Amino acid sequence: MIGIIFNPRTNKGTSVERMAHIRAILEERGIEFIYRETEHAGHAKELAKELADRCDVLVPAGGDGTVYEVVNGALDRDVTFFPLPMGSGNDICSTLGLKTLSDEELVDSLQNGSVSEFNYADLNGETASLILISFGIVTDITYQFAIKEETDKRGYFSTLLKALRLSRPRRYKLVTKEGEKEYFADFISVQNLPISGGGMQICPGASENDSLLDLVVVEHRNLVRKYLNVLALNGGKLNRQPNVHYEKLRYVEIIPEENEMYCIDGELDSTERAVIRLGGRNLRFIRR
Repeated sequence: MIGIIFNPRTNKGTSVERMAHIRAILEERGIEFIYRETEHAGHAKELAKELADRCDVLVPAGGDGTVYEVVNGALDRDVTFFPLPMGSGNDICSTLGLKTLSDEELVDSLQNGSVSEFNYADLNGETASLILISFGIVTDITYQFAIKEETDKRGYFSTLLKALRLSRPRRYKLVTKEGEKEYFADFISVQNLPISGGGMQICPGASENDSLLDLVVVEHRNLVRKYLNVLALNGGKLNRQPNVHYEKLRYVEIIPEENEMYCIDGELDSTERAVIRLGGRNLRFIRR
């Protein structure tokens, strides 16, 4: 049985008609499914727990945040995931080759696509991340976009520039199996995918199924270098910058000077210590 969990508010509600069309295709093909819509933040996680007892395939229909909730709701269940690209970023769907497919092609993939393994990062033994766990500039940008509608009507670039202007470098202690090291950094991230934030190439060497996580540290040099790094990030060339450190690992602790906001798969939270390790097993995702 297939369980569909749809966030009708994703992408400002523009995906409602598309979801109705996909449901119609499923019905035409005689594919049985259970359909649920989310009503509030965190509801997809609750629905995933419920449907995982009745379904062997869960279909998060929304953005990466919906996938994040559904996976965390069914993390301990024997299910396969098939996300539908209904959000604005859809980094997970892009990784799986699903982002640009037509509705008919998506249903074809659901029926006949291959199943592949997908690593995840375990945060503090409580939460699974499929994309990234980050501190610093990317978190500040995510925060400004999260509050934009509550504050004013600025466009994309104005909001981005405000986030960059307000972002400040911070001190962090990082603990790995190799020892401890301190950084004064604009940005620290643990990546599971090469892309984040709707396709930004943060870590080209990352892979969702290599059984490794990728640590990215952008050390602070000066204000000019900060803006040059952002330009390089938008151009997919962050890995070529002189103040950027990359490392593949399975375990890292990120300890900020004080309780600090961070971003996990596009969602915001705060912590005094982030203990991040490779998840204990691989998840199953259907891809094109």
